[in-house]
Amino acid sequence: MSNNTPANEAIIREFFRNQHMLMDYILCQVHHVHDAEDIFQEVAVIVCRKTEQVPDQAHFAVWCRGIARNLVKHYWRSKGRERISYWEDFYEEVDKAYAEADENMDVLNDQRHRMENCLEQLPAQSRTMLEAHYMAGKKIVDLARTLNRSADSIRMMLMRIRKVLQDCVAGSASVAEEVRHG
Repeated sequence: MSNNTPANEAIIREFFRNQHMLMDYILCQVHHVHDAEDIFQEVAVIVCRKTEQVPDQAHFAVWCRGIARNLVKHYWRSKGRERISYWEDFYEEVDKAYAEADENMDVLNDQRHRMENCLEQLPAQSRTMLEAHYMAGKKIVDLARTLNRSADSIRMMLMRIRKVLQDCVAGSASVAEEVRHG
């Protein structure tokens, strides 16, 4: 009896994409790493059991935090400590902070996705130049020597490529068209 459907695989991927945020969320309320890990594992088990109740990707992290919040409450009750009213305020503030982080993360993920798409549209030579300079740390003078160009022309090309990417991410231009005309 296998549950390896594409939907279940997507749920598992989404869970692991959110694992650090979820563990941090639990840990800031429980304070003991081993107890937080146990709660995290229980959240994973519940998510796997309730695959038919999983919300869309946009609400997945909130749903998992709701499960974690209930498990944290149960954890403190089992320790004989009912939450005092100021703890309620603390937990509300934690939830607000994570909700704001979700909004910011959505924006950052969207920008990252757009940047990846824009980079894919760049001509191979432009991508190679960006990778050599920004990822491999190759100096402009060395790039110029390798490409048999002046350092000023390499600086200008990098500036144009950055501008094209900036416009593309902002949604105002096609990369291929801009690089050809730039």
